[in-house]
Amino acid sequence: MELVELRKALKQKSINTDNKELDSTIVLVGEAEEAAKVKDINKLMQSLKKTGKWALDVSQEIGIKLTTELLKKTLLP
Repeated sequence: MELVELRKALKQKSINTDNKELDSTIVLVGEAEEAAKVKDINKLMQSLKKTGKWALDVSQEIGIKLTTELLKKTLLP
């Protein structure tokens, strides 16, 4: 699942940084991941909308296309 890949990549990036925003993003991606498991689309989209630019940048960087498109739709005007 792409959200698992995204969460793992974000965790890897967080190892060398002390950024509270990145920590929050990891939690929100985890929430989105859980929502996806139970097919709660509203919760999934709400969680992704709160993730911010970190999640979008990392998803683009690691090449997970579906999640990148969802993030673009929720984060960009």
